Amino acid sequence: MIRPVSDEPIPISPRNGIKVMDVRPTFTWFKVGSATQYTVQIRRVNPAGGQIMRFQATDTTFHYPANAIPLVPGAEYEWTVGVGSGGRIANLVRFKVVSGDEFNQVASTLRELHTAGIDPAGDGAFVLALAYRDAGMFYEANRVVEQLNKLGTKGRIFHLLRGETLDAIGDLDGASKAFQAADSVPATE
Repeated sequence: MIRPVSDEPIPISPRNGIKVMDVRPTFTWFKVGSATQYTVQIRRVNPAGGQIMRFQATDTTFHYPANAIPLVPGAEYEWTVGVGSGGRIANLVRFKVVSGDEFNQVASTLRELHTAGIDPAGDGAFVLALAYRDAGMFYEANRVVEQLNKLGTKGRIFHLLRGETLDAIGDLDGASKAFQAADSVPATE
């Protein structure tokens, strides 16, 4: 699990090199005491040559602005956040924006589900979560897995997938519980 450091607004997401689907993603971090202003810094690192972009935020959630140049599909970025305009900054963390091929991989799964008459938000949700996972889009996979969990989905494979997605996004406590739940289900289920 991500642990906050005193006086440092530790990034929560995106991180761990995970791919995001949106060229205008949302960034979140841990609050620092009574801080009311943060500076978010984002830079493209692969391909190299990205300029540092700085944005001001007043909360621990920052939505990449619609009027800013969108992030590049398939590129890798690093970002950090600091308190105010000159406060201590957190360590840099990396994420990637999904490429066109990776997006098409998930879109292909959605088309196959549609062709088979399977609702990706219903009976096909587990397959959709697997498609997101296979494309490295663990935030999206986790969103679908958590919907399945709320519906009471059970079984060894479900708990293993849940553990894998939670581990990838940095929720080690949740991953441990999911893996323990998987271990408690007989291998035949």
